[in-house]
Amino acid sequence: MSAKVLPVRITLPNGTTITSDDNDLNQILSKALDRQVTFGTAQRAAVNAEERAMTVERVRLDEVDDLVADGRIVDAKSIVGLLLTRRYLGGEFDGFRG
Repeated sequence: MSAKVLPVRITLPNGTTITSDDNDLNQILSKALDRQVTFGTAQRAAVNAEERAMTVERVRLDEVDDLVADGRIVDAKSIVGLLLTRRYLGGEFDGFRG
């Protein structure tokens, strides 16, 4: 038996808030991001000790540099993800093209 997945709240770049249980979610996301998007659940691998110690925290993208400099964010993947997100939302980066 699989666990029920709770809805996810998504704030779009224009400030509009939607949830993952909206009927037209894929269409809304695709329009907002100007590319085809399909929202779905991901298969989870087994949780390891490192993941058990993780926390999810909301941070302002304009504070990322200070958070890294102060040592409050040290995980390389988190830092790269936050910096790429800031560049993407700022219009500097349109994703990887391959």
